[in-house]
Amino acid sequence: MNKKIKRFLSYLMIFSLLISIPSISLANETTNDNGSQPTTSTPIIGKPTTTIYQMKQWAKSKGANQLFIDLANDFYNISLARGVDPAVTYTQSAKETNFMKFTGVLDASYNNPCGMKNSAGGGDYDGEAHKRFNSWSDGIYAQVDHLALYAGKSGYPKYSADLHNWYLEEGNGNSYNVTALKRNGTTTDPRHFSSIFGKCPTVESLGANWAPSETYGEDIVKYMNELYTFPYSTVIRYAGSDRYETAKLINKAAGVYSSTAIISSGQSFPDTIIASILAGQLEGKLFINKPNTVTSEINSAVESGSIKTIYTVGGNALPNSFKNTLKSKGIELINLVGPNRYDTSALVAEKSDNNSKVILANGNIFADSLSMTPVALQNDYSLVLTDGNRITDSVRKVLNNAKEVIIVGGTNTISASIGDNLKKSGKKVSRISGTDRYATSISIANSYFKNTDFVLTASGNNYADALMGTTLSNRLKAPIILVNGDKLSNSQINYLESNKINTLYILGGNSSISKKLESNIKSLLDK
Repeated sequence: MNKKIKRFLSYLMIFSLLISIPSISLANETTNDNGSQPTTSTPIIGKPTTTIYQMKQWAKSKGANQLFIDLANDFYNISLARGVDPAVTYTQSAKETNFMKFTGVLDASYNNPCGMKNSAGGGDYDGEAHKRFNSWSDGIYAQVDHLALYAGKSGYPKYSADLHNWYLEEGNGNSYNVTALKRNGTTTDPRHFSSIFGKCPTVESLGANWAPSETYGEDIVKYMNELYTFPYSTVIRYAGSDRYETAKLINKAAGVYSSTAIISSGQSFPDTIIASILAGQLEGKLFINKPNTVTSEINSAVESGSIKTIYTVGGNALPNSFKNTLKSKGIELINLVGPNRYDTSALVAEKSDNNSKVILANGNIFADSLSMTPVALQNDYSLVLTDGNRITDSVRKVLNNAKEVIIVGGTNTISASIGDNLKKSGKKVSRISGTDRYATSISIANSYFKNTDFVLTASGNNYADALMGTTLSNRLKAPIILVNGDKLSNSQINYLESNKINTLYILGGNSSISKKLESNIKSLLDK
């Protein structure tokens, strides 16, 4: 049955019940302080209730400025990163900026998506009282963090340099506990006042708080309900002219903003798998490049001044001229490279604070390690490599310190003797595998990613476009499912049907995953 019909019938049944049973009480209703009719409570914090596709379709229907439509990805990804429902962020910005037509005191040059004022505040019609952000990402982060603070999200309040400087100017610097706030991270929100923490857990309660109007929050909810009428499920493809351009697109979608960069070779899947684990451990941003070159993406990140530390992983030498540039900018360069891919994996594992659970994968077979990397990232497990028959001394040292080892792949991939020896040494050993790489991939998804909202797909025959998938997977808390040819297997179809998939992301161009398969997946999700 079509999803829209199902939704309509569900609403009809609920409406009928409410009419036939007048005394029914809805658990999520609240009564306004002024005694008016109760309104539904719409949480600010939580899983996404919308998709990028749905956001863009709604914005287009409202005649939004193209800038607002183009920024839907940033609104979505930044909201997701902070645990705020992107439906709230996007519709609030629509209300504040008139869909970025900027008919008020601000214009696009402010990079201000929500009419945010400076720490000192001021009049609504005073342009100088409003914050000019360095970029749209800074502006959206400020909006999202302000919403999260209002909602009382765990990990808030954070440290705001703008607010701290204002306190110093006002002579109240001693009242601002910098050390305690920095433990929660930083924010670009200039009005990150601790006093508003937890004041508005719902969108409706933003009225007379975020803005003077008592109906402010209810107006946003009306926009949200409009948004939900547009098609929900969608398939998004990230494909550039080559693996480096694809990586750049995925990085932008993942929305990782960090002062730490990790660089690996785009021509070595083991190095990039290992580098992605390090990026997760350090909450850094992962880049790939060709050895002895520097991509425009890496160069731009360095020139922006946001990068303070760079790790290179594996055989990925940087040009001496670029190293000199890093030195002149005061950027720390750290090289993590062992005599082989196995020892390099051990070097990264040794940097982890938690090696009680370790994943052991074959360093010569990209498919199994790629499918298992999201598990390592999202559970803070280390991942080390073997050739399938032998374990190097440095990898053995990591395994010796572990209590539990998860082996990826069957005994043809990693020998039975390796598992037996680990058991004899007192380790808890488990093995996850399938009849082939595709079956192993879906077995991992079924074991570790039940009830997921997102899925990534990549070709099981070519690692190039899938290299950066681990970054997006970690951001979305999603599995990477490997596909083959133009068809899905029955187990893959069952997995997609049993989960309410918000968005499925395809990594790579048509030569990796065909348009036919893309169309089939979309039809499956939109049933």
